[in-house]
Amino acid sequence: MRLVVLSGFAICEMITGAKAAAQSLDEQLRQAPVAELVSQARADGDAARGAVVFFQQQMACAKCHSVGSNLPSSLGPDLATLAKDTMDESLIESVLLPSKVIRKGFESVTLVTNEGQSVVG
Repeated sequence: MRLVVLSGFAICEMITGAKAAAQSLDEQLRQAPVAELVSQARADGDAARGAVVFFQQQMACAKCHSVGSNLPSSLGPDLATLAKDTMDESLIESVLLPSKVIRKGFESVTLVTNEGQSVVG
């Protein structure tokens, strides 16, 4: 399996025909038809640029996710070993809305102690 991470600016340019302002990129991508984003990712996806974005500290992807056996994370699923039934559309949605669907086993749990203290993990 090959993991391809999208370059948001390239997709946004293809959809709008012009460079979009950084403030509205997220909004424009969320409004774009997912099928169109999948088509653009298949045609023009750049795994190397996606990896750069993935590992940027401000993006925080690598805080919870790993990609392969190097530095595994227990907070989020390993993105190099996706389920066999994972569709391209769900990958796009997961990038744009990362908390919409949480894979089983990675949900957060809140416990309240007898003393009334909440613990989340």
